[in-house]
Amino acid sequence: MGGSKLRRAVDIRPGEGRIALLSGGTLALIIAAHTVVETARDALFLSKLPPQRLTFVYALLAVLSLLAGAGSAALASRFGRRAALVFSLMACAYGAILLYLRPVTDVSVFVLYLGSGVVGTVLPLQFWMMAGQLFSVSQGKRLFGPIAAGGVLGAAVGGGAAALALRFISTGSLLVLAATIFVSAGLIVAMSPAGEAADQTGGGTSAFGWVRDFSVLRKERYVWLVAALTVFGTATVLVADYLFKSTAAAYYPTERLGSFFALFYAGQNAVALIVQIFVTGAVMRRLGVTGALLVLPILLAFSGTLAGLGGGFVVAFAAKGADGSLRHSLHRVSSELLLLPLPGEVRDKAKPLIDTVFGRGTQAVVAGAILGLAAMGMAEPRQLGIVMGGLAFSWMVAAVVIRRPYVDLFRRALARGELPGGAEVDDLDLASVETVMEALSSRDEDRVLAGIDVLADSGRSRVLPALILYHDSPRVLERALAVVGTPERRDWVELAERLVNHPDSAVRAAALRALAAAGHEEPVMRALDDESEVVRACATFFLARRDHASDLLEDPHVNAMFEETGRDGVRARAALLEVIGEYGDPRWLPVVEAIVEKDANRRGVPALAALAIERTGDQRFLPYLVSNLGIREGRGIVRDAIVSMGEAAIPVLQDALEDPATAERVRME
Repeated sequence: MGGSKLRRAVDIRPGEGRIALLSGGTLALIIAAHTVVETARDALFLSKLPPQRLTFVYALLAVLSLLAGAGSAALASRFGRRAALVFSLMACAYGAILLYLRPVTDVSVFVLYLGSGVVGTVLPLQFWMMAGQLFSVSQGKRLFGPIAAGGVLGAAVGGGAAALALRFISTGSLLVLAATIFVSAGLIVAMSPAGEAADQTGGGTSAFGWVRDFSVLRKERYVWLVAALTVFGTATVLVADYLFKSTAAAYYPTERLGSFFALFYAGQNAVALIVQIFVTGAVMRRLGVTGALLVLPILLAFSGTLAGLGGGFVVAFAAKGADGSLRHSLHRVSSELLLLPLPGEVRDKAKPLIDTVFGRGTQAVVAGAILGLAAMGMAEPRQLGIVMGGLAFSWMVAAVVIRRPYVDLFRRALARGELPGGAEVDDLDLASVETVMEALSSRDEDRVLAGIDVLADSGRSRVLPALILYHDSPRVLERALAVVGTPERRDWVELAERLVNHPDSAVRAAALRALAAAGHEEPVMRALDDESEVVRACATFFLARRDHASDLLEDPHVNAMFEETGRDGVRARAALLEVIGEYGDPRWLPVVEAIVEKDANRRGVPALAALAIERTGDQRFLPYLVSNLGIREGRGIVRDAIVSMGEAAIPVLQDALEDPATAERVRME
């Protein structure tokens, strides 16, 4: 079971391995370099300035992060996403060296703290913008999770590298190490393959587009609840961060701060990596989205209470450790899932609004509040612990309150049939599963289809009852057969045999596919005489595959399909291509080649041929695929087939660009 989960989590297909590895490695280097800078930053800042100055940094960072985000978007729009990331990485390396060469003064450490905060905002943003261009949507759903794990690994390695380096060099010299890592990441980005899309410039998204999106708050009360969670969460972790750093500065002598922060960040990020890989999924399934939201605030409320009772540095250490270990793993996943049931347009407006106005705005306000407390002499650890505990308790209340609206919103999303699939629903919780099961009994076929898709995408297809095959809708029956019709289950077989005689040919074909794939041959033999060419193509494919013929073109049933003439013959061969694209192997290459030669220019054939070519993996078809990029219908399928061929496609694409006879539309693609 563990092996199958791992294979599903890291589903890297032919041609994707190098770019996925380079992307994960790049993110790991970016986060590792930032962690090294973070170590130097905290140690140098607290050795030169009193902890109260952190409040000024927090407030300024809230403003600078907004400006930096706008500048980053403008840079990517003007020069392209890859070039923007390379420029930013080299600029970070240059800035780190400049700060290293300057004497350590109050101003330099203040600038270092602000710069590291901006870097932590801009570089991950630019990386994921570039990744969104390197990978298609389907690739992103499979690969972004493992790539993101590279970032957590980089944080752990960066902290460990800083701790090791401080045995031999000064704290300030860590900036040279960080600059080296930044340059390495920049070189990898500059020399890595371009991916499936050219590096585009321009974009229609305004950096400050969130200013126009306040109307979403009037329309959706639920967004207010998510915003409240963000406000209390941001405030709590900011107080925890200040409490941790101020008590660390008082607890450790100046010369030991660097090694302490390095070891702390290394351990914290190692725990975060373990939580992300082994804990997050299990906790999400056990507690659900809203239950998982309670874990971090409960720990911080407990820590705040202990600090208020005089717990001292150990409690502050534990609070910061819990925050660093959970906020970017378990808590991030559950927070992202909160927005999943919102309509797409509302979600796209709500997320930047919450992250900027409520996230950064709260950071600035809380920084000012801490400064005010410090001015009144009320920023001692016990008092800050009480504040942190109160904020964390409010955070807990908001997490409890949002549970019912979340389930209601999830139910409405299913009713609309708008719940998006993909990696995000892998952590579907029990309350959501119950809502999905309720949707399966609906008379609305779109709602039922949405429920089936959610169960399939979340890896819970066994929960889908075989009795769904009694549904009246052909669309529901087709989708349900694809989900329940697996060899691991037997409860669907008798119901599927009944559907072989269904009036709808698409349902008959789906039932035949499922039965044949599970080894039930009798219905397949009968389907050779079906009036539908799609059903006959399914029967032909599975019988030929059973016979293990060395030359499938000599199979009598396959040969009969080539002898059919007119539209019926074209549709039959196109249907055969579709089945090959789903179940085929390299033995079917001669058949694919023969169909392409016979029906290459028939409508719909290029896209179905692309599916079959991608399945069989024959690079000889690359010129044919490239020539079909100019056809609008099925262009995305053709493009995915070319990408699946990996680097072998690059020379063919270059030849097409250099050939003056190549159609202009093909050149554009």
